[in-house]
Amino acid sequence: MQGYKLDNTPYKVLVKDGEQTRLNITNEPLGGLRLKKINSVSKEPIYGVEFMLFDKNGRTIGNFYTDNQGLIDFSGIIEPGRYTIRETRPAKGYYCDETPRTIEFVSGKTTEIIWENTPESGQIQITKVSADDNEQNGLSANTPLAGAIFEVYEYKTGNIVDRFITDSNGKGVSI
Repeated sequence: MQGYKLDNTPYKVLVKDGEQTRLNITNEPLGGLRLKKINSVSKEPIYGVEFMLFDKNGRTIGNFYTDNQGLIDFSGIIEPGRYTIRETRPAKGYYCDETPRTIEFVSGKTTEIIWENTPESGQIQITKVSADDNEQNGLSANTPLAGAIFEVYEYKTGNIVDRFITDSNGKGVSI
């Protein structure tokens, strides 16, 4: 049965004419893993990320890919024990997180992991200066202005992705 460890043990049963014989066999449920790959900024799922799963001896179990919901469900595929999972190919537009993770699968328990990826992005550098001479504060045109606050938004979702403030030289840099 799917989701349970196969019991290959042969059993001897004595069946007598006119009597009912009962044999109870308990199957051990397999361990599982449910991995969710998400964008570290927007928390949206990421499709098409490749992972490799290794057993405790470092042997490859297989390559797996996240689905449209950013999920890989290993439930019923592996037996209880210690495994290592490693991202081997990120989705386009993301940096690869090459840090392997070791996970202990326990019979009948599904372990859930949220694995974030950082999107590749550019960096913004702004120099804030006064446009004109200012009689009120005595600053001349093109004087660097400290303390200007800038926010960067993701154009599709409108979510804020960064916020930075200009320094004493009027310069501010996004992450």
